[in-house]
Amino acid sequence: MPAPFHRLFPLVVGLTILAVLALPASAGLPRTKGDQNRIINASMSFLKNREPEMTGAEYALYQKVLAMAKIEPALAMQLLEGMVSGKEQPSAAFELMIGNLHYIDGRMAEAERYFRRAIDHYPDFLRAWSNLGALLYSTEKYEAAADCLAKAVELGDVSPDTLGMLAFSLRRTGQPAAAEMAYLRALSADSKCADWIEGLAGLYVGSGQHARAEPLVRQLLRLQPAEPRHWLQLAGVHLQLGRKAEAVVALESARLLHVTNPELLRQLGDLYVQLQLEDDAVAVYAESMKTDPVIGTKRLLVIAQLYGRQGRLAEAFAVLATIAPDLPMELRAGFFSVRAELHFARQDWAAARRDLEVLLAEQPMNGRGWLSLGRVASAQDDLASARRAFDTAARLPESGYLAHLEMANLAVRDHRHSEGIDHLRQALALEDTPSVRAFLVRIERLVAHNENIEE
Repeated sequence: MPAPFHRLFPLVVGLTILAVLALPASAGLPRTKGDQNRIINASMSFLKNREPEMTGAEYALYQKVLAMAKIEPALAMQLLEGMVSGKEQPSAAFELMIGNLHYIDGRMAEAERYFRRAIDHYPDFLRAWSNLGALLYSTEKYEAAADCLAKAVELGDVSPDTLGMLAFSLRRTGQPAAAEMAYLRALSADSKCADWIEGLAGLYVGSGQHARAEPLVRQLLRLQPAEPRHWLQLAGVHLQLGRKAEAVVALESARLLHVTNPELLRQLGDLYVQLQLEDDAVAVYAESMKTDPVIGTKRLLVIAQLYGRQGRLAEAFAVLATIAPDLPMELRAGFFSVRAELHFARQDWAAARRDLEVLLAEQPMNGRGWLSLGRVASAQDDLASARRAFDTAARLPESGYLAHLEMANLAVRDHRHSEGIDHLRQALALEDTPSVRAFLVRIERLVAHNENIEE
């Protein structure tokens, strides 16, 4: 009789257990690059009595280049640089405007230099602190950005953009309590800003406060129902609160609304497997193959193996039939291994052998494939081929231990006890297990007993 099905073939692929679906690290970033530019552009206008003023000459030039700056920033910059290069020190307000133009033109280092000069000349220059904070934030220098944005808030900037960027910067620099307060202040000024809602929800998820995160994620879904990541976030919150069925409902809702991505389908399929609803998982994984054939194929192979181990061979072969024949090289080994496993289970030795020979022609160093081929040949009573396959497997690290055990079994079956003892000792040298050591002792006693009888 062949060995039990589940011992002949190890799982080819493992399922990913659905983990906490934390919000991405980018949650809470300014909505677009255009929004960052808007913050800078808005500071072209100055706040009287709260910020430094330009000189008369500067203001005259400012009026000329203001309209030009939005269309031809490089030309506007040439006019301004000519004035800055003179002997007279420009005002802090004028330096801010030059920094803004550098920022708009993508010259971040120059923009930062002028913003800092403006602050040096006028330490309470609110707009310069806000702009410098926005620039540092946009270049992911979060610690420095947090300092500048906090200073801007101290000076009176309570705009939701500034508060939201401050919150995200504080979160990224390991200050969750201060980040939470800043997010709450940002949302009090703009309660429908998805960026800051997502940032606060991510903060709660990261600190294990899933019940507090749930209403925020639901609000995100109302604002952005076509974002798959929000559905994933809701499912993750449900899972952390012990509501696996509701997590499935959330992901299925997204699927029915055609709001999916490969990650969402993979997580939904994995959940169905965990709930032992393999038929539903097959449908989801088959759908996922349209956008992510690699992951979809790997998951379908797992389902086929599960069906095989449950004795549902017809269903297992039906699952394999849904997999496209033109598989990439990294998936062919798994496919042929699983199909050979299923052929073995229904004792179709010839079909199993053909699949394994295809596999080994492409991957001659596949130790588990050689083990499987040896077992198939042994089941066919082709012991010479079985020994050759096991001998090859014994030379490969991943299969050496099991190959020596298989050769020991063949040797003992043919009453070649000394050879069997040798293979058992080699197996124990690779992995010392009590069961194998006990088997070795029994064989050694049998050999000693036979020798005594012969004497």
